[in-house]
Amino acid sequence: MSQIIDIILVNSTNSVWEKKSSTSNYVDISNFTNSISPKRNKRFSISTDESNGIINCSFDVEYKILNSENNTFRIRGNYKSELNRLDLEIFLENLETHNHKKNSTISLGWETEGVNECVFIGDVGNYIGPDIDTQSWMQEYRNILGDTPIQNLCITGSHDAGMYKITWKTGLASECNTLTQSNNIFEQLKLGIRYFDIRPTLSDGSFYTGHFNKTIVWEGANGDNIQSIIDQINVFTTRHNELILIRLDHSLNLDTGFWFSYIPFKQKEWMNLFKELEKINHLYYHDGTSSILDLTLNQLTDNGTHSAVLFLVENKKTSVNLGGYHNKGFFYLSELNMYHKYSNTDSSFQMGSDQFKKMNDYAPTQYFQLSWILTQNFIQITTCATGVSNSIRQLAEKAHDTLTESLYPQITATKYPNIILIDNVKNKAATTLALAINWTVLSYNKE
Repeated sequence: MSQIIDIILVNSTNSVWEKKSSTSNYVDISNFTNSISPKRNKRFSISTDESNGIINCSFDVEYKILNSENNTFRIRGNYKSELNRLDLEIFLENLETHNHKKNSTISLGWETEGVNECVFIGDVGNYIGPDIDTQSWMQEYRNILGDTPIQNLCITGSHDAGMYKITWKTGLASECNTLTQSNNIFEQLKLGIRYFDIRPTLSDGSFYTGHFNKTIVWEGANGDNIQSIIDQINVFTTRHNELILIRLDHSLNLDTGFWFSYIPFKQKEWMNLFKELEKINHLYYHDGTSSILDLTLNQLTDNGTHSAVLFLVENKKTSVNLGGYHNKGFFYLSELNMYHKYSNTDSSFQMGSDQFKKMNDYAPTQYFQLSWILTQNFIQITTCATGVSNSIRQLAEKAHDTLTESLYPQITATKYPNIILIDNVKNKAATTLALAINWTVLSYNKE
């Protein structure tokens, strides 16, 4: 028996990493790269030979960071009896980071179906990694992010963020073609998500999130209710002083009567929704003297002393007037000057090529959303419930597998995403990547 795992090393620093030594027992580590240039990453696989028992498998690879302090760290794999499996870990041999002391050992797990990521960010004396606390990452790293305006920040976003459960559905809808997330809003916030794509519906007199599409008739489902989302955000912001952006789009009124088609919200429904949403704490009030794009994280959060929540309401495809709510936590999406278009493919390669072309074309001049989303085709939509084709969340796992490897090398001083939008938020990887991108862009701009 054997196991093969993929590892990606992300060198988001200003120094070369050089392999100094390596040892192994019944593990093929020949693919470990000899060196990694600054602001680059390398992906490779290792394999185990368990013919003599998994407990005898181990490896140890030492890297030196070629800086003024010659910092070193080790990547190790050992069998852990309490886990009954191998464990990938980082030993900070001669390296101290923002969140870990020298001689610390940090477990990265042992992911056999996805990719195992090791990321170091920063410069001599100010390294971050190999993991971060995503619950308060914007507050924790205000030294990097604090003076950065919204238009220059990179944050992680959740697509169809409220669709982690079904509370009502149409006849042909199922979990596999409507659910986009596995974790609720609170858990997504803890994983570092700071932009939420919320699609409000009105159903039986109450507001919900929804995921609907119309071919001949409307098909889809309601997700969590808006009151629950309000409560989750309020619990989170009592403990963490973060920036939270929430987009409201694709509204749908289901309370139209049996004989009538669902329709987008009219002004009355919007105003009723805003009245409910204003119960969210820490809505950001703006004096209107400048563009919200120019506001820095420190300005929005009063130097990290509280959260700032901003609702961004789609106003190009729907006729909505914010009225007295404008600048009181509620803003028009058009104020962001955002470019956002999906690739509408289930191919990771095609999606990546399309999104990077859009990033190169639009990121330098517009607030750019990288839509790292794979879309079900017609056959997948209609057959996924039988298990013969991929669900939305299964496609998301394929997309996640290529995100860091594909995106990080594309980053320049002007070409990078403001939002990394993903389905099925399940770990810290996308947020760690966002922090690496923020530091990298800042580093480029200092050169």
